[in-house]
Amino acid sequence: MGDVIIRNLSAGDFSPFGKIIQAQQSCPVFESDEMVYWGNIALSEKIISVGFLRVFQRNRELTELEQHSDSFELMTVLDGEVLLPVSADLKEIAVFHLVCGDSVIIRPGIWHYHPAATNGESASLQIVFNEGTETADRKIMSLEKIIYF
Repeated sequence: MGDVIIRNLSAGDFSPFGKIIQAQQSCPVFESDEMVYWGNIALSEKIISVGFLRVFQRNRELTELEQHSDSFELMTVLDGEVLLPVSADLKEIAVFHLVCGDSVIIRPGIWHYHPAATNGESASLQIVFNEGTETADRKIMSLEKIIYF
């Protein structure tokens, strides 16, 4: 693995790992003078689990990655800014800069690690995946060498 470049979040750069969730990707389901609602942006055939994750500033180094083989993982930044490492094949790691309001879906089988807060001491994220993923569908891979980002 070569040097890791931190990338701004864009649909093209993130597409090998999953999907950016943006309301404007589809037509609204409902519109009025008071609101616009986009629905069915992401669907699951299984019962989902909604969680809350608080991450802290830490050393920008990776020693391991995790993978969920049977579940997507939806991450929405609720406050702060984070760096999210992802890898499709363990040969190259991409790191994306997400800001408050950004939301991505990591596809099943994509290697990733919990984000690192960048500005301030912490950041909060909402996490959604299939029920039981955090205990029953979490494979950890130790990296042969430390990756710095």
